[in-house]
Amino acid sequence: MYPVNNEFKAAVYAPTRSAKARVSFAITDVAATVTGFATSTEHVISDRNQLFNGKTVNTYNLASWELDRIKLDGTFCFPDPTLANNGEIGYVSSAMCGIDRTFNISIDTTFNKIVSTLGITVAFDILGEEYAEDFDVITYNGGVLLKTVQVRGNKETIRIVDGAFDNYNRVAVKILKWSKARRRARVTEIALGSLLVYDDSRLIRMSLVEDYDMTSGTVPAPQFQFTIDNSNREFNILNPTGVYKYLQERQKITAELAIIVNGVPSYVPIGEFILLSWQIDEGSMTATFNAGTTLDYMAGIDYERVGSSSVSPKYLAEQVFAFCGVTNYVLDSTLFNWAILPNVQKQSCRDVLRLIAMSAMSNLYVDRQNRINIKPLTSNTTVDRVDLDNMYYEPKIVLDRAIKKVEVAYYTSTGAQPIFVSVTNPDVIEGDTLIVEGNTLIMNDSSALRIANWLMAQKSYRGEYELNWRGNPAHELGDLISVENVYGVEKNSRIVKQELHYEGYLSGTTRARWR
Repeated sequence: MYPVNNEFKAAVYAPTRSAKARVSFAITDVAATVTGFATSTEHVISDRNQLFNGKTVNTYNLASWELDRIKLDGTFCFPDPTLANNGEIGYVSSAMCGIDRTFNISIDTTFNKIVSTLGITVAFDILGEEYAEDFDVITYNGGVLLKTVQVRGNKETIRIVDGAFDNYNRVAVKILKWSKARRRARVTEIALGSLLVYDDSRLIRMSLVEDYDMTSGTVPAPQFQFTIDNSNREFNILNPTGVYKYLQERQKITAELAIIVNGVPSYVPIGEFILLSWQIDEGSMTATFNAGTTLDYMAGIDYERVGSSSVSPKYLAEQVFAFCGVTNYVLDSTLFNWAILPNVQKQSCRDVLRLIAMSAMSNLYVDRQNRINIKPLTSNTTVDRVDLDNMYYEPKIVLDRAIKKVEVAYYTSTGAQPIFVSVTNPDVIEGDTLIVEGNTLIMNDSSALRIANWLMAQKSYRGEYELNWRGNPAHELGDLISVENVYGVEKNSRIVKQELHYEGYLSGTTRARWR
């Protein structure tokens, strides 16, 4: 469950509640990467390499030797001597401005390709509520000056510098005046494009569907959709000054849902996604965007490998991620414990990850930071209770047929015929047989037997609740929740699928399994 305070927990189930939603859409060039930096001297607690990673907010509000930035009132955190432990920092200048707040700070960056974007976005110090009051954005093609935009009197911590910036491969941000005296300049993010934020003023509806397979038999991936008001026609195809031509697959989308707590929205992130497709509805003057995750990207990349020496599931997973250029993933430490045969017939990298997950008795899913996780979901701690007062109807209950026998095939070498190992549940008189074959990573009978026993245990979650209810955005896949029913016997159930829908109000559908 996403960490929330007690006030949120009370407000989300209050008889009367209000919800809000927010979608951040980065209309940027996703293929551009940094090839060179030339910046004014950095402070020791600074990391300019984070300037183009898509993160606009610092992890901590770090204290430093500046006027009013070392208060001992809980608003600041002391930096860790190890730079990486400070999370998102961005660029922090070594120089401090004086009482006149003037600066001469330059951040000059070169990229691997020529890009054209609608705007350039600069995020300053959001946690500290500080920003450059006067600054310039300058674009170049090599050494040729293309365009200079002067921003004066800025009052925003995230500033979109509007306009078309065409055919550039180098951008310089020059900070001339800061919002507060005796401060260092702080820039958290520079985005080649516009970071647009849609709230209830333009967001018409949004929905999220996320699920996972407890046996790693399939590879479900989160799907997110949102619709905005396009009455200003900015997304229309034929609009010469619109943004349609700047849309690209894999542009980043971040979604949040909020419950109003004591009159203030308390936001919970429900996912980071990549743009997959879009539709401009001319008649209704709306624009609809469909987004997925990195797993959708990996579904379009094929992988093939032949090996005769065993490796760990962790090693092979790292090889697949590296092959796809994916760095945002989490591998459980248990993936190092087992041995597999790295024989992979040509198939998508997404499907290969599923085989790896099953061979390591783990689950494959995507979390809210768009990180691909391969790890067992085994927590037995109940994190929440859903009572009948928050359901529109009594929960629907489905009971799967019992599994009497599980058969798992293993393969001794490349091209070998499958050899089956089976386990039987003596407590089941009549039941189905689950047959698993085609996973060429399973290399011997002991591995097949281990996986068969794991599958039998996973299939013991036969009961499934389907809750049509008000929804809780803090719930996450794999959470163990207690579900009330009219018979007074509550079942601790593991969330395997949930849908969240927002259209001015929040509702949800949750499926949770129990045994």
